[in-house]
Amino acid sequence: MPEGPERHSDPALGRIAVYVATTAGPVRIELVEQDPDLEQSMVVLTRDWEALQEISGRYRSFVAGGGPVSRAYGPAGDVPFRLEVSGRITSGESWNLGVLVAHGLARAKRLAVPGEPVAQILLLTGNLDSQLGIKPDIEHLRDKLDSSRELVASAHRDATPIVFCLPNVTVQGAVPDGLELLRFDRAEPLLDRFAIPHITSGPPGGDESPRPRAASRPVLNGMAAVAVVASLVLAANVIPWDPDPPPPPAPDAPRIVVSELSAGDGTTCHALQYAAFDSTFDLGGGATADGFRRRLLQPGADGALPASSASAICGLSITLFPGAGATQTTGSLEVLSGRLVGQAAPIRSETFTVRTVWTYHVPRRPPEPIRYTVTARSESGSETRISHRVEP
Repeated sequence: MPEGPERHSDPALGRIAVYVATTAGPVRIELVEQDPDLEQSMVVLTRDWEALQEISGRYRSFVAGGGPVSRAYGPAGDVPFRLEVSGRITSGESWNLGVLVAHGLARAKRLAVPGEPVAQILLLTGNLDSQLGIKPDIEHLRDKLDSSRELVASAHRDATPIVFCLPNVTVQGAVPDGLELLRFDRAEPLLDRFAIPHITSGPPGGDESPRPRAASRPVLNGMAAVAVVASLVLAANVIPWDPDPPPPPAPDAPRIVVSELSAGDGTTCHALQYAAFDSTFDLGGGATADGFRRRLLQPGADGALPASSASAICGLSITLFPGAGATQTTGSLEVLSGRLVGQAAPIRSETFTVRTVWTYHVPRRPPEPIRYTVTARSESGSETRISHRVEP
């Protein structure tokens, strides 16, 4: 796990921990990532593999095309999302607002994960409509506030600002000491308040009372604001929205997705490889060791992926998707220099009809750069090709 930054002088621009307010206590969103090894998007408990059925189905609709995530941040493609939470969310839709904010922070590389310094804590509740409006009919608000007292007290001891974001409704009863309230009618002003880049623009919303501690910062002029937003988008660790993306492939073209695999917190590549697999190291078939972290590589217009460093990764996951409507697609991987562990010959070729995953370990200190290409060709002749280089 990379080291987190020092606490930012302006909490609204640093790393933020996101909690969903529930009647049983705040539930932290600990990870948002796109994972090509998944069949479909899911919500899981931290480091678990089994989907939480009570919420995963609704989450799939939430992140699908036309849902709140794509409406706020732009299309994310067909690669499924994995959302890890610290506890169960069993009913209702008031998790919508917290999940939307967590997606935006993850894209901007500002979602704090456990163990990292936290500039600010956001506790959120709110159900979104199809246009990113925040519905005012929120249930059990008093219970959610009462169950947050321990989190608020902990934040106060650590001198960490904590803000409760909620619909524009009246709160009955006392608010826990040290907890600031921000009320919003729409999601966009909330995203703007915490400098979360988004592609939407809507009517002004948010009767915000009181302002958070960061409110006294000077207002950026137009050019500076554009520069800040652009830098945050470029820093995203989940595929960022590109305002000028390369031309999309033909509708029936097969797709190729490549992810770097690295060791998670508390383990090493060596431990993962030897704990789960035999001496060939050929995972194959989409199998992935528990503890691997994945980072998707975004190809340029020419199909070239950004170079990887062998010393920083454990391996590579290559996912091939068949062309739309195709009964057969042929995928081939050609190693041009160096060696992928488990690749017996310079060229690997397979015909497939469903999503196929090839996974390879990378030597820790290869004697030369590893260069390879992957091609997927549908029976109609539509072809997709990518190239990649792993530096020693």
